[in-house]
Amino acid sequence: MTQQINLIGLDSDKAKALAVHLNQLLAHYQVLYMNTRGYHWNVKGQEFFELHLKFEEIYTDLQTKIDELAERILTLGFTPDHSFSRYLEQSGIKEHRDITNGKECVKGLVEGFSKL
Repeated sequence: MTQQINLIGLDSDKAKALAVHLNQLLAHYQVLYMNTRGYHWNVKGQEFFELHLKFEEIYTDLQTKIDELAERILTLGFTPDHSFSRYLEQSGIKEHRDITNGKECVKGLVEGFSKL
């Protein structure tokens, strides 16, 4: 059996398997990113100022990582998933809606990061 090599010199089957895993990781990051944006926009309460700034710092970092993951998938010769419905199907991180309590937001972040 002959090994198929892709354009960047990797075994094609291994590159495909890696792209599948990276797309799943991308889905995790995208859902966590959107949850974090929601926390940033909607957090209320005594810790608003501290959490608002921290959530912005976190979602900015997540955005950088998302871009790196997508570019890595492209480098492997595959297309990064780019629909939110697909992200929700693939991610083990739950979409959070209507959370405004600071402690619940932080809990959601901890749960999300534990799945990465």
